[in-house]
Amino acid sequence: MPPQLIFTPTFDNYKEIFLYSPEFLKNLQNGVVVALSSTFIGLLIATPAAYVLGRLKFPRQESVAYGILWSSMIPTMGIALPFFVMFSYAGLLNTVIPLTLSYTVVRLPFIVWLIRGFIMDLPRELEEAAYIDRCSWSQMMTKVLLPILAPSLAAVVIINFILCWNEFLLAIILTGPESRTATVGLFNFIGRETFRWGPLTAYAMVITAPVVIFSFIVQRYIVKGLTLGAVKA
Repeated sequence: MPPQLIFTPTFDNYKEIFLYSPEFLKNLQNGVVVALSSTFIGLLIATPAAYVLGRLKFPRQESVAYGILWSSMIPTMGIALPFFVMFSYAGLLNTVIPLTLSYTVVRLPFIVWLIRGFIMDLPRELEEAAYIDRCSWSQMMTKVLLPILAPSLAAVVIINFILCWNEFLLAIILTGPESRTATVGLFNFIGRETFRWGPLTAYAMVITAPVVIFSFIVQRYIVKGLTLGAVKA
């Protein structure tokens, strides 16, 4: 006997969030802008920092590296209030700037340590050959190291984007009506005494499905990037 449904399937809840929730697309846009911006800024800062920590020799190098790692262990709630006060005084709370900067700061140790590990796995002879060919440091980075690190950097970008997209605590504290991200938009369906379960679950499916599908599509790139240099001859 074929299984029977105990409910009547309907797409009315999806219609409601797409047609009757004008803030829905705005929330999605804010989420994409914040995740992409913080990932891009973090990559620009973390790549040279990771190179310095992975290649150059200076006093207390390991202490600095582990200090950056330990900073990522600070609870998010411990930095949320200082960030709120700081951005409140700056008058930026109803924009995407506070969330972009906050995500950049919070994720930076993670990005630095990942890229540092990738750089340390590469042979120094690559850089020495570039310098022999009269390349400057910037030319060596753009023409030699970065092309080799491209799969690893792609994995870092993908993972960081997903983490920023799913983040909730800082997003609900540092955003206003015009800057809410997709995760904070769930509160539009929660009232004082009632929960609109239909639209809420439909909204949750809509903001979760692209991340899940995207993760399956880029899974091989993530594995390739994170295993760069793991097997050596």
